[in-house]
Amino acid sequence: NIIWENQDVPYWNRKLRQTFIFIIFGLIVLTSFLLVYAANLAAKSQAKSTNQLLGNDQCDPDVDRLDPNGEEYRCYVNVAVNWTLAYVESATPEEKSCYCGALGYTQIAKDSRLYFGVCKDWLIAVGTGVGIGVAITAIVVTINISCKMILLALAEMEKPLSFSALNASKMIKIFSLQTLNTGFVIFCVNLSPPDWLPLGNVIFLGEFRDAVRGWYVVVGAAIISNMMANAFTPAATNIATMLLGKITRCLCQKRQKHHARLVELYTNPEFDMAARYAELLNTIYITLAYSSGMPVLNCFACLYMFFTFW
Repeated sequence: NIIWENQDVPYWNRKLRQTFIFIIFGLIVLTSFLLVYAANLAAKSQAKSTNQLLGNDQCDPDVDRLDPNGEEYRCYVNVAVNWTLAYVESATPEEKSCYCGALGYTQIAKDSRLYFGVCKDWLIAVGTGVGIGVAITAIVVTINISCKMILLALAEMEKPLSFSALNASKMIKIFSLQTLNTGFVIFCVNLSPPDWLPLGNVIFLGEFRDAVRGWYVVVGAAIISNMMANAFTPAATNIATMLLGKITRCLCQKRQKHHARLVELYTNPEFDMAARYAELLNTIYITLAYSSGMPVLNCFACLYMFFTFW
């Protein structure tokens, strides 16, 4: 368990390294948080959707916070479902979106006058929102993978005395960053904070005080998308690394000038238990945090463990 080459590093040198790397780690976490936060905020501004209100404060988002003067159109489902198609054909775009959202996909798919007519623009807007959500998930995955590589290198630079300390450093850093990016940035973007929270109106720009009906459409869907990607990405990354190693061996095996180089070429990468354990903790933590309202996360957690094991 002892890392012998690090035993000669002076105590104060090691402490300075740990302090410096902790500061860098904080900057990396802050930068990745801001990148994911900005991406989600930009996606929220581009994906124009109308909140469907039920007229009950316990079920509706806090629309008064973002629109205190009531200048924006507000869609009440109990009103929209009673509209006739003739009325909607001459209605405003906001009323058409409200009507189509109140009907739902099933009813729209049954009537060509809806999906080729009044609901066409709404369906395009919904498809655009889905595409933006997929792009945000890809950004989150890319940031997580990139930062994981950086954090693994930083943990080595701390010069810990044992492999246990090295693995603990790797695990804590990767778990903290990936959990924040995967499950909590989208939550913060759409949170409507309580009035007593300092700087709450500056940091949190959302309209959801609780997990109400609309919360699952916006925040829940994003978390499910992130966890779906999380179920496959680690295994896909490992397979890609394995295939890259095979291709490198095929192309470079005859170019090696020394036996030691050839052995190095055919040596497989080390099984990094700390990074995999951090990703496992990330999956379990987010699943336990949100699965009571979104049970499908348990399925994605099982898929992650299945693909990671095999």
